Amino acid sequence: MEEKVCILYGKNHFTALRLETIFNNVGFKFLYSKNQFVLKENIELAKKDIVCILVEIEDNDEAIGLVNDAKASAASVPLIVLSDTPKRTLFINAIVAGAIDFIVKPFEDRLLMERISKIMDSPNSSFSYNEAALEMIRIELIKSQKGKYHLGFGLITFFKPVKDYNAKLEQQYRKDLPEVFSNLGKSLFETDIKQLIGSQSMLVALTFCTSEQLPVVENKITELYNKFKIDHSSLDKYLMVQVFYSKFEEGTEAVDILNLLMSTTKKTIEDLR
Repeated sequence: MEEKVCILYGKNHFTALRLETIFNNVGFKFLYSKNQFVLKENIELAKKDIVCILVEIEDNDEAIGLVNDAKASAASVPLIVLSDTPKRTLFINAIVAGAIDFIVKPFEDRLLMERISKIMDSPNSSFSYNEAALEMIRIELIKSQKGKYHLGFGLITFFKPVKDYNAKLEQQYRKDLPEVFSNLGKSLFETDIKQLIGSQSMLVALTFCTSEQLPVVENKITELYNKFKIDHSSLDKYLMVQVFYSKFEEGTEAVDILNLLMSTTKKTIEDLR
């Protein structure tokens, strides 16, 4: 029987003690990594039994560096960020760096295990949302190059313009937005591909789509969403950001496209808040 291993990467010994109790109570093995050297050792020790890596961060200059360290050490392992700082910018930066979830402290034991169970139940449990998105972009780029057809990518993101991100807000996103994305998917052609990124964004690959056609797609999505909102009052306080990209220079890689989409989205959100 395979072990289920969760690794903590951070400097708070008290958090490590609490997580060890939580995971041991449900039959998981827990490994504590207080620095990157120990993290790499623990990853090598656990190998394919790792369920996730939890990265504990504070609101300081080292925060995203810790997420980057964990991502570099185990690119295919899902990362969950723990923080007692519910700042929107910190949340966005952590997700952009590769985290698939952001849990605000203090949290209930049950909430943590629910999030981890969701990762284990996911068909992409061995990949972070960013990696799943990168893989989708890579595949579509290869297909378009072989088929010699136009290709566009878009990132559609919803958010509430509030000051701080918190667990309650994340629950609202998870409740309200799946139906929205399902509805918006109807505006795409059967040949188009879509991939959810976290709870707030949907990445789309638009096959046979030129740069001149992107505004048409954007307007179509906006029109469909506005109609959908009429019968869904819970969406009144949401804002939607659409970013599209289709002009690829020779040598453009998947990571370049995803970074452009996400950084442009981030800047637009910050400007709207």
